[in-house]
Amino acid sequence: MIETVIKAGDVDLDDDDHGWAGDTLRQVQQYDLRTSSDRQAARMDNHDQRLRAIEHRLLLIEVEIRELVEAVKGER
Repeated sequence: MIETVIKAGDVDLDDDDHGWAGDTLRQVQQYDLRTSSDRQAARMDNHDQRLRAIEHRLLLIEVEIRELVEAVKGER
């Protein structure tokens, strides 16, 4: 949407009336200017990282349970 407005030339983003004067880069950084496919790829990467973290936690839990079972069996 922002790109459309800029291309149309309807708004001068450096104009003081739009609050863009001065540090334009800082204010532009609040918008995600990536393409739709880039945003989707980033979401998938984030999703994959979260799944790997969950899998890692589950493996740690599995190891801990095995160690507890061995400890309980050893006390008998």
